[in-house]
Amino acid sequence: MVLLYWLLQTVAGRDVLLAQIIARLPAGATLTWERVEGPIAGPLTIHGLVSTTITTVSPRSARTWIRTSARCSAGACAWTHSRSKAPRST
Repeated sequence: MVLLYWLLQTVAGRDVLLAQIIARLPAGATLTWERVEGPIAGPLTIHGLVSTTITTVSPRSARTWIRTSARCSAGACAWTHSRSKAPRST
């Protein structure tokens, strides 16, 4: 119970939970933000949130990715889609 309280009610707990979310994102996905205010239990405000996922268009060649991004500010999110060549493996 103490751990659950700490995770939900403290800023340090919030940072641990956000780090765990990022660690569990699928390959090619990112989640970034400019700054975060408040604990998970609220009020929680995330400024400059950017979520990006990458989908491979051609699984055989993996030459083209579609990048989908959400940029959120002041409670509104704008979605963008763009195509790019996949980075070369080294």
